[in-house]
This record gives sequence, structure tokens and C-alpha cells, in this order.
Amino acid sequence: MFTIVTLTLALLSAAASVAAAQAAPAQYTPGSHRYRVTREARSTQEMMGQTQAGTVTTYEELTLDLRAGGRDSMRFTFTIDSTSRQSDLPGAGATGAAKGRKVTGQISPRGIVHQLDKDSTAADDIAAAYRNFLPQLPAGGVKARLTWSATLNTPFSQGGIDGTTVTVIASRVLGDTTVGEQKAWRIERTGTLSMSGTGNQQGTDLVLSGTGTATGVSYVGETGVYLGAASSQDLSMMVEVPSASMTIPIRQTTITKIERIATPTKR
Repeated sequence: MFTIVTLTLALLSAAASVAAAQAAPAQYTPGSHRYRVTREARSTQEMMGQTQAGTVTTYEELTLDLRAGGRDSMRFTFTIDSTSRQSDLPGAGATGAAKGRKVTGQISPRGIVHQLDKDSTAADDIAAAYRNFLPQLPAGGVKARLTWSATLNTPFSQGGIDGTTVTVIASRVLGDTTVGEQKAWRIERTGTLSMSGTGNQQGTDLVLSGTGTATGVSYVGETGVYLGAASSQDLSMMVEVPSASMTIPIRQTTITKIERIATPTKR
């Protein structure tokens, strides 16, 4: 049975109450913050007249450290503090030795990644999963009723398949709020995506294509701190197996929640 590919668009929440956020963050500010990411992916696939369905839920806590660099650059480091996974799919429960691994690179103050360093700590490269963690901010800062768009090209490598996802994201400021007693802006993000890739599983060549949509709301504090998000993504994929003249349709719905959490007290 072909292994279900789990791919997630980073349109990545925290409970919020209405308040008056007057300032408009033009960029992210240096600092260190911790986040909890919960991601539930529900997938179905059909092959040889049989339907396989399953759910994979991952839980992750991480630390994001942003340090000032050049005029239009900051150094970022993601550190995985803990990770776990639950699944009703055979063999999908293991997470590997991810705890303590780091993803580093260069990012602009507006959240545009300029460089991802190669992760050489393990056979699988986890860096691409963090490329779009921070929502991109518009030039000139966030303000009421503002709209803007961005196109993202994101490489992926999963299940023996390497490829690229092209995402067009439209953002709109819904209003102001508070998250964890901090004044913030609510930013609605909607996206469309297309993806393609090729690879090999257990000696069998595969060709992947797909399209999808995503919606979400992100929260950015008036001080330039990312405060969390919630999103939903629907993805339709086709996996071709040329050697068997077979096509495997896969549908996937992914719900993602990001929360900013407190840093543990050192003893």
C-alpha cells in the first residue's frame, strides 16, 4: 500500500478578545519565543479498488530565536524542544530523533526567508517545514483594512518524493484584538497552491501532482511579535505509478493550530 504523503501549507491559535491595537508593526523584532504547534491531517486514498483512511496528529514545541543582522536581515534559529505523534496508520506513529534539532537561516524583518541552512544532523532535511512559519508582513506595516498578496515557492521532501509547492497567499487585516494580554492585529490569509514532484518508494518510481486551498487567521502583536495562528487546508493529490500504469488519488484535510507559550523557568 502506498504511504500517504502528509504535506501542509504554512498558513498557519490563541483565544482572542477585542481590544484597541493602535500601532502597526512594520517588521518582526529580535527576541526568543516558544510555540506549541498541533497539526491534524486526515487523509484518504484509493488503490486497486480499496480505500485507506487515516489520521496523523503531531504535537510539537519549539523555540524561535531572532537575532539582528544587517540592514534587511536577521538570523533565525528554530530549536525543536519536544515532538510526538499519534496515528491510526501502520508505521506512522514514529517521529524520529527530532528533539534538539535546529533549523537556521537568514530572514528579512518582514518575514521573507532569504536563506535556509542545510540540515546535516540527520538523513531527513526538516528545514523546509519552517520556511513559511512567520507570515510575511507588507511593506510599510500593518494597518486597518489593508490587503496584500505574496507568491511562495516551497521545496518539499517527504515519503521518498522531492518536489515544489507554489502558493499564492492573499492577506487582509480583519481588525485588532488581544492575545495573551498583548495588543495584536488579526490577519486573514487565504491561499491556493499547486504542487509537483517525483520520487521512489521501495524501488517503485512515483510522480506526484496536486492542487489545494487554505484559509487561516494569524495574530501579530503591535510590538512585532508573532503570537499564533489557526488554519485549515484541503489538498487533492494524484500519485502516478508508471511501471504499473496506475494512478492513486489522495485527499487530505489538515487543521493546524499555533500558540505562543511561556518559556520554562530555569532552576
